[in-house]
Amino acid sequence: MEFRIRDGPQASGDDVINWDVGIALLATRRTQSLLTEAGIPAIIAGDPRRLRVAAARYLEERRGTSTLAHWGKWVEKLLQEFFDQTTADYGRAQSEALYAWLRRHFVSKPDASTWWLWSILLPRLAGAHDNPPRIPSPLSPAAQDLLRAIVLPRFGQAARESLEAALSGASAIPLEPDERRTISLEVVRQSDEPEIDVVRAMGQAILSQRTWLSWRDLLEKLEPSEVQRLVDWARQEARAANMPSDWIELPDPH
Repeated sequence: MEFRIRDGPQASGDDVINWDVGIALLATRRTQSLLTEAGIPAIIAGDPRRLRVAAARYLEERRGTSTLAHWGKWVEKLLQEFFDQTTADYGRAQSEALYAWLRRHFVSKPDASTWWLWSILLPRLAGAHDNPPRIPSPLSPAAQDLLRAIVLPRFGQAARESLEAALSGASAIPLEPDERRTISLEVVRQSDEPEIDVVRAMGQAILSQRTWLSWRDLLEKLEPSEVQRLVDWARQEARAANMPSDWIELPDPH
């Protein structure tokens, strides 16, 4: 399968870090109970051992590339080997779905930023949180009811409590020494984190995935005019809350 390591013409350090963080979430037993909720294809999530092995191999070999000349080419080679392995283990369609998931939630900065911001705004506009929107709803009553019906099951109190319990349970699973090494980070300053917080990152991936699913349903059931009103409303709400409104775009949940 063909893939892109970068959005621009040359790989940057940020591109590689984003790949590293996304793949690190797949490399530990601590996160395996969260894979399905996060949107990992069911065939992979149901048999995650081979995924962990492939992810750990990528991260271990990636450590030695930073000081190499043409390191971007080396990282591309390692990523190609990672996806070749997941294709061999799970099939092409599952590997392509995994690639799309990693790009959506971690690698593509525009996509990841959009889904992160929508994961904050969409529940607020639907009334899932205690803090109501600052801007009144421009939606018709029927569209507002539909928004609530789609979003609240994924972001209401019961959904939040369920996610908190799942994340707490995952955090309680001890990391094996090889896993801790796999997700360790280079500490330069005293304030630097010693390792990737895979549970926290997976929690955000789950929220972004729930947002992705919500938008898939909204686009299927809302009239186009109501969809545009929802996007415009979100931009106004973002500006009122001092959020980056230019990140608010009509998502493409495909």
